[in-house]
Amino acid sequence: MKKILILGASSPTGKVLLTYLQSSKKNLDITCFVRSPEKLSSFSNLNIIKGDLASQPSLSSVMKDKDMVITLLNADNLVTLAENVVKSMKENNIKRIIWMTGMGIHHEVPGKIKEILDKLVESQPHYVQAADTIMNSGLDYTLLRGAHLTDGDNRKYYIQKEGEALHSNTCDKIAIAEFIGTIIDNMELYKNESIGVTN
Repeated sequence: MKKILILGASSPTGKVLLTYLQSSKKNLDITCFVRSPEKLSSFSNLNIIKGDLASQPSLSSVMKDKDMVITLLNADNLVTLAENVVKSMKENNIKRIIWMTGMGIHHEVPGKIKEILDKLVESQPHYVQAADTIMNSGLDYTLLRGAHLTDGDNRKYYIQKEGEALHSNTCDKIAIAEFIGTIIDNMELYKNESIGVTN
């Protein structure tokens, strides 16, 4: 049984991911580390631990014996959180992480949308710094660069590596969940790669 820690599980994307994993992945032990456990009250059969990611010792304590960490975070102190995640994983000898971030963080998207994404990245440099913290950590990472996230039931996704044109500008959250599920099934997939995901 694979043991997965999800950070950001109470976010809209996190809830879609939890629903997907519980319905399609039967051999998982899922732990969620959240500030507000009541936001996950509709879920059962989860290990829900209350805590603050800004407390590195607390984060480290919930990582024991985990096989993978999945992060779906959005915060002003994202760089500090990335540093805490890296330190905690190393303390617990965990190597595999999926770090969700935004499209365009490395000015990697060609075409007309590049100018828009470049301006967005310039206004939120902490996304870049946090992603680079993960990339330079020595961990086995996958940077999941999500397109504009939408609600819907389109599970079909397309993969774009850095420098490749986007198939579209949007992605349903369920498609993000499907992509993450493929890596949970085979943790060697997309190791040490930056992957864009769109519908």
